Amino acid sequence: MAGIQIDGVNNKIDFDDDQDTSISANTDDTLVIEAGGNTMATITATTFTINDGVIISTADVNPQLTIISTEAGGDQAPLIDLYRNSSSPADGDALGQINYYAENSAGEKINYGRIRAAIADVTDGDEAMNFDIQTMVAGSMVGRMNIIETDTVFNENSADIDFRVESNGATHMLFVDGGNNSVFVNTDNSAGHISGASFAVAGNTTLFQDGNSDNLTLLTTDADANVGPNLVFYRNSGSPADNDDLGKIVFNGRNDNSQDVVYAQIRSTIVDASDGTEDGLVKHDVSLGGTAYQHLSMGNGSIVFNEESQDIDFRVESNGNTHQFFVDAGTDNTMIGTSVNIDRWFNSAPGHSTIFQTSGFNDANRVNAFTHHSNDSGGAMVMLGKSRGGAVGYTVIGQGDDVGMISFQGADGTDMVEAGKIAVTNDGVPGANDMPGRMTFFTTADGAASSTERFRIANNGDLTATDTSIGSNSDSRLKENIADYTYDISKFKQFEAKTFDWKNPGEHNGKTGNRGFIAQEVAAIDDYWTDQISIDPDKEDAKLITADSNGNHNAYTLKLGKKDAMYISVIQQLINRIEALEG
Repeated sequence: MAGIQIDGVNNKIDFDDDQDTSISANTDDTLVIEAGGNTMATITATTFTINDGVIISTADVNPQLTIISTEAGGDQAPLIDLYRNSSSPADGDALGQINYYAENSAGEKINYGRIRAAIADVTDGDEAMNFDIQTMVAGSMVGRMNIIETDTVFNENSADIDFRVESNGATHMLFVDGGNNSVFVNTDNSAGHISGASFAVAGNTTLFQDGNSDNLTLLTTDADANVGPNLVFYRNSGSPADNDDLGKIVFNGRNDNSQDVVYAQIRSTIVDASDGTEDGLVKHDVSLGGTAYQHLSMGNGSIVFNEESQDIDFRVESNGNTHQFFVDAGTDNTMIGTSVNIDRWFNSAPGHSTIFQTSGFNDANRVNAFTHHSNDSGGAMVMLGKSRGGAVGYTVIGQGDDVGMISFQGADGTDMVEAGKIAVTNDGVPGANDMPGRMTFFTTADGAASSTERFRIANNGDLTATDTSIGSNSDSRLKENIADYTYDISKFKQFEAKTFDWKNPGEHNGKTGNRGFIAQEVAAIDDYWTDQISIDPDKEDAKLITADSNGNHNAYTLKLGKKDAMYISVIQQLINRIEALEG
């Protein structure tokens, strides 16, 4: 048999002698295509079944395969189904794959890309699929995009592959630089990226949130205690200079006239850009009365509140007090424990503002305590200073200027009224390391409107009382074991008044020709009139006295003064005359 034979009995067309290549219709609605004795395809009224791979080859540019639907329904379109009809489906089963082949420069058939799908979850009711797009990069197949059950991943294999999204007017509206591990918005300027940066924006950027949730959250799950979510402002200038802005956080809102207003901002600038001496500054600005004022600045060696001298109070709360520390900017007062300003400190001088005020302490015995805790000989100190300068400085004061004053006042039901004060006044001509001073004590007499000087210590140590009497407590009701006292005249006659000069005149009013007694001589006669004091080891006098086992430089003191030297000398002379007259 040669050529094509038609077998009408078997509804068959044979293409060769052995009848193994044919087209047959086994039934009235089924057409079977055979080749090499094998069924290659089956055609029915509704299906076209291919039993093995199909290759469509063409040498022109026309489509190799076109699927057309003439269905008029809007939801109908040409469809391609890839159906894995497995009797035992399982997770990970491949569902289908489209490969893209071409030859390389060596004439080799290369798979340049593919699209594939697999089952992620085969469970009834929980079915899920993985979708994968891969392309050839530098001779290796690289995953470009993965659509899995919970994620859509671009560049799964972490290759140097960029991701770019264009907008109507920008080629890099969203750009992921795979080589620099950076994300850019509206720019591809990877040359200016920060090492390790993850996000860079060119132009203005707005994060919009229509709700009450957070607009931006920085989250880290690193267990390192020294690592946290970091927000970095980086000014990468080619010519950094002093006063350059480093960045700001601006808090905008609308007023009741629908106008946008900057209510507050945090900003930073370079104070000193010099290598090795870099200084920075952070400022906090808050709107007050429609104008932004600098409330707080930190940097340049200081922390300043209310730099622009506005009526802005400063307040620190404690656990039980809303005004534990309070600066009243409007009245230029500083208060502790209270917000109530005493607008007159001296009743005799109305209008004097309070500089420092405390209130509210529970200890009835003391208001303020100043303590010094240190392993040295020093103690707590309160300094009251005076300068003639209009600002902070060291303009020399004048003779007679008050250096400092402590005023003691009590409430009379309306105001604070002075009961007494201690004042220190310049008592000479001041000079370099030379500040002569006197201390004056004042009290207020009953019914008096102001205090009066009662006692004075001059710069040379002279004591002056304005009253005619300086007394001591001598009430008999406070004494016992009272007996007559007669001092031994023989001891009295042994006291020898002397004149002398101090070895360190700078520590003894600088005087020569002093009058008095020698303590050791008096002690040898009657040690009742002597005592000992410890001298500051930093004083020159201490260098003249050997320290004891406790390290103290103890010097003798006398209960007899320079006037006593005069009295005793005169009395001794009178005693000698009386004794001479008595023979």
